[in-house]
Amino acid sequence: MFSTTLTCLDAIPRSLAETWNIATHSPGAYRYTISLTVVAAGALALLVICNPGMVTMVDLATVLSFVSTPAYAWHNLKTTQKECASRGTSMKAAHPLWCYVSIALLTILAAAYFWVI
Repeated sequence: MFSTTLTCLDAIPRSLAETWNIATHSPGAYRYTISLTVVAAGALALLVICNPGMVTMVDLATVLSFVSTPAYAWHNLKTTQKECASRGTSMKAAHPLWCYVSIALLTILAAAYFWVI
């Protein structure tokens, strides 16, 4: 668990900062620090909230990751499109229609999850 936590506390803020840099077309050194602070504060809040047991934390992490997947997919698509546009290439090779279908399916599954609960 310690190595997984350490890896996540390093990788997630770096990914968020780089996505932020690509989305705004301007590099910023402070973005990694902000991302690291937000991720660390969120992790600490989860530990405090889920103090009674590991099962609660695992359940919460599973639900949050499942429900947030459509948002991550949407942001990934938009970031990829902006990066392709800045390089002068198109996304025809990636078939963006399948991206939209996949995002719609992920959204439907997340909504169905809440319907079933």
